[in-house]
Amino acid sequence: MRKIIKDTIKLLFNPFLSRILKRYSWHTFKLWKVANKIDFPPLATKNSVQFSHAKLTLKASSPLYRASAKDLYINVDETIFPQIITHQEWGTSNNEQILSHLRGESIGLIDVGANVGLFTRQMLIASKKITHAYCFEPEISNFELAAANLKNFTNVSLFNFGLADVNKTIDVSVNLTNSGNISLNKNAILNTICGTEKVEIRRPDISKEPFSSIIRNHNSLVYKSDTEGLDEVIFTHLGTNFWKKIECAMLEISRIPDKKIDYDNMNEIYKNHFSKIYSLNRNSFLEFSEYVTYSNGTDRTFDDILFIK
Repeated sequence: MRKIIKDTIKLLFNPFLSRILKRYSWHTFKLWKVANKIDFPPLATKNSVQFSHAKLTLKASSPLYRASAKDLYINVDETIFPQIITHQEWGTSNNEQILSHLRGESIGLIDVGANVGLFTRQMLIASKKITHAYCFEPEISNFELAAANLKNFTNVSLFNFGLADVNKTIDVSVNLTNSGNISLNKNAILNTICGTEKVEIRRPDISKEPFSSIIRNHNSLVYKSDTEGLDEVIFTHLGTNFWKKIECAMLEISRIPDKKIDYDNMNEIYKNHFSKIYSLNRNSFLEFSEYVTYSNGTDRTFDDILFIK
């Protein structure tokens, strides 16, 4: 009986069907909670108490599971939430691609747009080569969930600010149905239901912390950026000290209007520090010109692109 209930709930929360099920009923939640042994306690933090989150106890087979970190806090939304409760993983195939290109030891992981820490958590569990992770997340509720999800990982540093090309406090747009769709560029928000929040952004500066420590402590870096439209701008402002140490960089390339990308600068960075570009959507290598053509689109789709040493 329990298996039937569980299979039914998995079907109801299938990511494809979640596009149709715009609102989850109380009865569905109740069944899902019973079938998956999931609890919904408030998450008390220094700054607030969050009620719109779920606490999931992971199976040992989940790539997000570690014996000292069995629980996971996730936002209840229509995109990430159904994927996590159904499959208990996030972007595993992408992570495996990245890991296949890492050759160094004592690698530092830079996670720009860390959200609730899923990418960092999976990568630290998957590879002992990664000895420390540096997570940047400006949105306060996501930052607090990331802190909860990574609290049992002693090799993580979290920073409650985003990276950009300037130092300032600015409004960020937040998609209320997709907790991963947060951007400084409102064109990147894929839903008219959104809110705004003031966040801090900083330009990477190796004369200041934490950037000086990252450069000092690691000979090799792996870099992931998911900022819904600002990824290329941030990447071009990292500087030579970062580019020469990055073995693999994954940038989410968003095809949205009003992006201001210096493609000549991107090309110089690519030619001087990397040898290959790989599209995770196409599962194939790209010429630089193909990347530019894709990036210049405006249909609001995206691809995760790897820049490989």
